Amino acid sequence: MLATTILSTVPEFHFLARTERIVALPTHGRPPGRDAPYPDRTTTLPKGAVMLDQIVQIAGSLLILTAFVAAQRGWLNPQSRRYLVLNLLGSAVLAVEAAFGGQWGFLLLETVWAVVSAVALVKDVIGGARRKRDKRERSRASL
Repeated sequence: MLATTILSTVPEFHFLARTERIVALPTHGRPPGRDAPYPDRTTTLPKGAVMLDQIVQIAGSLLILTAFVAAQRGWLNPQSRRYLVLNLLGSAVLAVEAAFGGQWGFLLLETVWAVVSAVALVKDVIGGARRKRDKRERSRASL
């Protein structure tokens, strides 16, 4: 879930926008706090309405699943940069989403997934640069 948004468009109410519903809290001229009353009305979003955070979660999941399916089918090497980038981007998106939603277990999983992918990607980039340099030096030595 993306960060909960508090809007103060009407002086007597603070609107708390969440993924499934919008809750109007009466404030009686003061901001909500420990003594704020329970929500007095709940308005459900129209059926079929897709929230932005759901789209972000699906996009992040599809990035990871695309890499996984491609590796399982033999279309993509799990050590390739494409595979690592797809995993890094997908897990980073989901980690940010989990942080905003306060989903700490999911945040841990996705953060570790992103860090492991990033470390492997950096090693691959450094190793690739080293291989190119060694190849240049060998070709110069053979002349």
